[in-house]
Amino acid sequence: MNTEEPLRKLSMSFLTILGGVLSICFALYVTAPDIFERKLYFNEVLAACGILLFFLRPVVFRRSDFVYNYVIFFLGYGLLQAIFSTWNVLDWYGWFRQVVVVYSAFSFFTGAFLVNYFYKSGIPRKTLWFFANWIHPVAAIPLSALLASYFFAKKYILPVIVVLQFILFFYMGQLTQLVAAILVLILAVSRRVFFVTWVSLFLSFIFIGLVSYVYFYETFDGADIDEVYSYSDIANIDHNSTVRSLMWAKVVGDIIPSHPFGLGLGVPIFIDSEISQLQLGLVGTAESNPFIEYTLSTHNSFIYLLARFGVPFFLVVFSFHVYFVWYFLKNHFHRASAIHLSAFIAVILAVVAACFNVVLESPIHAGMYWGILGMYWRLTVKANEGNVGRSLNSSIVQV
Repeated sequence: MNTEEPLRKLSMSFLTILGGVLSICFALYVTAPDIFERKLYFNEVLAACGILLFFLRPVVFRRSDFVYNYVIFFLGYGLLQAIFSTWNVLDWYGWFRQVVVVYSAFSFFTGAFLVNYFYKSGIPRKTLWFFANWIHPVAAIPLSALLASYFFAKKYILPVIVVLQFILFFYMGQLTQLVAAILVLILAVSRRVFFVTWVSLFLSFIFIGLVSYVYFYETFDGADIDEVYSYSDIANIDHNSTVRSLMWAKVVGDIIPSHPFGLGLGVPIFIDSEISQLQLGLVGTAESNPFIEYTLSTHNSFIYLLARFGVPFFLVVFSFHVYFVWYFLKNHFHRASAIHLSAFIAVILAVVAACFNVVLESPIHAGMYWGILGMYWRLTVKANEGNVGRSLNSSIVQV
């Protein structure tokens, strides 16, 4: 009796159920992380599933696949840093809290696996709509792109996303949504201008950090933060932005010159006097947190990576995000399916969110970024094979 066919059908049924369950979990986690991560640790569940999916068929290098190889590099370098950091750990809770930035990258494999089920099934979409009232402002930015292809043809996706971002900006009033709207609007008008703007976006934070270090940081060092606000009219325009610029100044002007390969994990970025003043300037950190020195981020995930893992690692991260955009615009922008284009924009918007918020270093949003990147990668693989629009049935373990 031939048992291969029943076993194959059983295996496919199991993968279908698993993909559907993970799609719902991902939708719940991304939409309402304050509920499903803080209470149920969905980020860790998605990362654990990613570890399992990776080791079902472990591949550490894929020829001509820069996205996959970047994720492997990120994980490898991050895990080595996490191990070496144990020699200088000041607080083990801090180490475990900060290693989130490393292990969350395994959610990439989960996103790559569930993309087929996420788009084919209506359950994740209905889940997202059901929890719309609880949607996190940061998550709303990339989700608007991720859902666009559900309802609109490709030619409408860019203008629809622009409108949605402006609506989010007027409704939530955050600078992140405004930057996202302008960036997608530029992409709709000119790919060349968009690429230059994209590169400038990354470099601008280093520049802002340097300028803030020269003009504001000495005033802030050991002083009351109100003195910084009164130092100049620019510093007093938006207190939240000024506090962020001080954080970036600390990393760019203070930490990197003395730690070019990063601080590692398990040590604080900011000293006690700085933390107490930064808390006064940040919205939502007034509550008591005995571990604030280990959980307070720079409110820019890429500046955070620079502080933790150093200049060489940051240059790789920067190069990846530049090449990632150039590659899609050159090879896929015009011929991409609606799903593929929306996934690309979702990654772009997740990066924008990470430039102004705590994303990659927090379990609240880290799985969102890596899961969306995994979806994009899987769709790109299928596009390169010429199969997008015909089939999305291959899972990550079959790649």
